[in-house]
Amino acid sequence: MSKKLFIVPNNDAEAIRIQKLIKENNSGEYEIIITGQDWRSFL
Repeated sequence: MSKKLFIVPNNDAEAIRIQKLIKENNSGEYEIIITGQDWRSFL
């Protein structure tokens, strides 16, 4: 089972930058969720 990693960017530019980094580096170990919402709503 992959670990979930929640990322809450401050703005759209940061979200795009993070998404690009993840695409280049994600080995599939983490399921990465980028959200503008309060991450606690997922718990």
